[in-house]
Amino acid sequence: MTSPTPLEITTSAVSRLSDLIASKDNKDLRLRVYVQGGGCSGFQYGFQFEEEKAADDFEFESAGVAVLVDPLSYQYLTCLLYTSDAADDTPCVDLGGRRII
Repeated sequence: MTSPTPLEITTSAVSRLSDLIASKDNKDLRLRVYVQGGGCSGFQYGFQFEEEKAADDFEFESAGVAVLVDPLSYQYLTCLLYTSDAADDTPCVDLGGRRII
């Protein structure tokens, strides 16, 4: 399997995810980002915390925060809205540039 282009996780996303992980009192949590079919409305994007990484998962890390993406979801991730932060240049994640904000 070839390595994917790394995801860039902005500092505001790292900060928020760090706070959420700390509130769960489990430093082993990783954020899973996934895509699933949504029927007539298209794809649905999901986020959940998990401790375990699957053997075929891609893992991206920034400042101690890990993000997991399965190979099938990775190919469909093109633009995710995580947060709109006026300090960031773009309002969404352009995974052509591989960015989660």
